[in-house]
Order: sequence, then C-alpha cells, then structure tokens
Amino acid sequence: MHKYAIDAKQLGDESALPWTNLGLWQYTTVYTAACQNLAQHLAQSLNLQAHDVLLDLGCGQGASLALWQNVYQLHHIEAVELQPHCVEKIKKQNLPALKNIYCHSFLALQNFKFKQNFDVMMCIDALYHHNISEFLSSVQNHLNINGRLGFHYLVLSDAWEKTSFLKQQQYRYLLKCADININNLMTQSNLKELIKNQGYKHVITENLTEDVFKGFSDFVAQHSIQNFKIKMTAKLCHKLYLENLIYYVQVIAH
Repeated sequence: MHKYAIDAKQLGDESALPWTNLGLWQYTTVYTAACQNLAQHLAQSLNLQAHDVLLDLGCGQGASLALWQNVYQLHHIEAVELQPHCVEKIKKQNLPALKNIYCHSFLALQNFKFKQNFDVMMCIDALYHHNISEFLSSVQNHLNINGRLGFHYLVLSDAWEKTSFLKQQQYRYLLKCADININNLMTQSNLKELIKNQGYKHVITENLTEDVFKGFSDFVAQHSIQNFKIKMTAKLCHKLYLENLIYYVQVIAH
C-alpha cells in the first residue's frame, strides 16, 4: 500500500470511488459528508462552473471526480494521481467527463504535454506533504490567463517563533512521521507573499483548523477506529488543534 493510501472502509466509505481526506466537519458527523464538504468548500471558493476545464491534482481514489461530474455538471475533467492502482480503478468507472487521468506526480508537470491549459486547478488535502515552491513551479504554465488555483496547506502560527527549541523539535519529529517536512512550512503572510511572487494577483487564505483537525480527531475517537495509521493521524490532528501552533488553511490564488 502506498504511504499516502488510506483504508476508506475503516472510516465508513465503501463506495467504488471512496473519499480519503480529513473532511470539513462544521455541519456533519458523517465521514463521507465531511469529505465532500471539504471538496465543495474549495470548489465554491474557486467559483467552479460547469463550463470550466478542470485539472484535479492528487485525486486519490476518485470521489472528487464523480462529484465534479455529477453535482457540478462539468464536461471536461482531467486528473493526476501518483498511485497506479487508483488510476486503474478510476479508469474502469463510469466517468464520461473524465477525458484523461495521468499516473504522475503533480510536482513534475513542467514538461507535461497537456492538450490545453485549465480554467481551474485544485489539490484537495494533499499538498502539505510536499514543497509549495516545487508545486507552484510545476503548475505555473498550465493555467489559463484568468485561471484559478486552489489547495489546502499547513502554515505556522505567529506563536511558532516564540516556541522553545525542544517543542519545535518535537513537532519536527511528529510531522516527519506523517511525511510532512516542517522546513516546507511558513507563516500565512509569508505563504501569501510566495504565491504572489509567482504572478498571482489575488491570494485568499482561510483558516479551517477547527473544522478539519478537531472534526476528524473527534470522529475517530467517537467511532473507536483501530487502524493504526488512522488513529495516529487523528492524535496528531488533535494535538495540532489544541496547541494552536500549526494551522490548516485553504488557499485560493488567481
């Protein structure tokens, strides 16, 4: 199993194209609904329309692709996913709006030969495992002139710099266990500046920490899920929420 793979059945999603994100839990206690809420909140912030040509980056097991086709009525969707078994499974599903799916890293699109640029590019709950600068360089030439980019990331709170060296080292280790390099993280203001330096005129960040971290950790605790990876993820989410040193943010750039 790939290191980013999640056993969705353990979380209550047994569908052919299951959800595998942390979810947005503001209005629900149901895993599949929370996952869809996180995706839809990003889509709505991007003003996703049926006529948009969309590239879904890191689409996982494909639940978001069905959402764009069936709810948002998109006619042209393309996707990039690193896990070969996910790509093969998605290809077998009834997704006529999915014109292409590529088994590829979304960090290495610089020399990729897409047939056209995209109106919207989005990455749901996956980018914080990677370097944001590499990602921005990768997607840079594939957006239309008025295209919109959306993703989720982790940022350091303003209190981070005042935190003890020992505490910072503890976080470094805990995040490394979750395949997150703390050296890739920065404050919200520095993240905005970095993105604007890539040519985006408008960058909007929204702090979703409570509705994501607390919601997911509460859900796992209430359902007595025994899967080790899921339990450890929930414990980390709980710690991050309580200690308020690292935030979960949604980012929109255009």
